[in-house]
Amino acid sequence: MSLLNDILEHMELGPDQLAAYIDEYETVQPYDCMIDTAKAVVAFSAQDYKTAKNWIQSALQKNPANYLNHFYYALIS
Repeated sequence: MSLLNDILEHMELGPDQLAAYIDEYETVQPYDCMIDTAKAVVAFSAQDYKTAKNWIQSALQKNPANYLNHFYYALIS
């Protein structure tokens, strides 16, 4: 199961809890290509749209072929 799926399944948790989970995950799997996407989704759910846009743009730069990055970019922008 991917990080993004874990985040989406636990959206009932607060943004701070989700961000802490992502940070813990990142220490174990620092090269996962979906970390920035997950951070963007959490920021978007917290209504921090500027931060969400920055994270999703970073995700697009790191992995431009991933369709989920384009999907979330369209939702966030």
